Amino acid sequence: MPKPWPPALAADRLLLATGGDERAIARIRLGIIACVFAIPLVQAMRAGLLSEETAVGMAAAGAALVLAALILALAGRMRGRRWFPYLTVIVDVTMVSGALAVFVVLGHPHTAVNSKVVWEIYLIAILAAALRSERGVVLAATATAVSEYLAILLWAALGWNLNDPSFAPFVYGTFSWSAQISRLILLVACGLLALALVHRMARITQMAASDALTGALNRTFFEYRLEEEVLRARRHRRRLALAMVDLDNLKNINDELGHECGDLALVTVARGLRAGLRASDSIFRYGGDEFAVLLPEARAEEARVRLARIATQLRSRPVEGRSLTLSVGVAAAPADSGDSRGLLRIADENLYRAKRQGRDCIVVGGRAPQRPDSAGGHLDTRG
Repeated sequence: MPKPWPPALAADRLLLATGGDERAIARIRLGIIACVFAIPLVQAMRAGLLSEETAVGMAAAGAALVLAALILALAGRMRGRRWFPYLTVIVDVTMVSGALAVFVVLGHPHTAVNSKVVWEIYLIAILAAALRSERGVVLAATATAVSEYLAILLWAALGWNLNDPSFAPFVYGTFSWSAQISRLILLVACGLLALALVHRMARITQMAASDALTGALNRTFFEYRLEEEVLRARRHRRRLALAMVDLDNLKNINDELGHECGDLALVTVARGLRAGLRASDSIFRYGGDEFAVLLPEARAEEARVRLARIATQLRSRPVEGRSLTLSVGVAAAPADSGDSRGLLRIADENLYRAKRQGRDCIVVGGRAPQRPDSAGGHLDTRG
């Protein structure tokens, strides 16, 4: 049995496409802030009066609730925009810093630097960044938390003598640089933990989204990626090509040479596709003998030329003496269709046209089948 081909897509790209839905994360954010809002509310109810610190906490939590609701309203429209997760995690962290900064402005620096509730929300914000399953987002959250809290520390320490007896009885404790450095280290440690979670999620996602035999991504992930790529192409007015690729006569190879040889043929085709395509292109195991290829920012003609070269190379590298040939159907957005279902339908129709024409050919749009030239990888127009 041949060894599985290594996954065609790097973990970072895979996680970017399968990371947490911003709408779901926005709902989680709203729920967490609602819980945080309950803390000063409970404190006020227990004390029977509304202290200045409690009032500030409630005001900050209320403002955060409004902002969280706004992010939730925008999340659906921001689908596929890579900058949006970065913006939201920075907003999450900055909301915590803003609440601490208000205490400094009001002349309560010890509340800001020795907070027993607000500061801990930094940790929640950093860990929540791991829900995006993207390392860069976690790094952005951690760096923002460390830099903003350090700025608040310097502001408070340089603006006041925090251990002056006039602050007695030091309800929130005295100021200690060793304790504050420990807090900064905890923020970094939390970021490292979040990165470890993302890394582990990467391994699990790769295993779940990859075909065990060929290492190409699987059909479930293809359907997700196709929709995402079509939306991205439409939003940015860019081209997108989809190719459906079929290994000809796989059943005959299995029957005549055995399933192990058939598996080797599939692995060979997957490797050939990967070697002949760009790093930005994606390969998927769509069915038993069928692959799907997404080629962002490519015209149908460009996809046809690339796949013709791959088909020619595969034909020149027989498996167990058996020449491998491909039937290919190509469709492009927006020329053939502007939606994912239409694009897939046209590419499928073109693939079946290629099979009906005798296989070992490429069909693009409504054009006649074109066969790879075995000598140089160029195309002629023989039917």
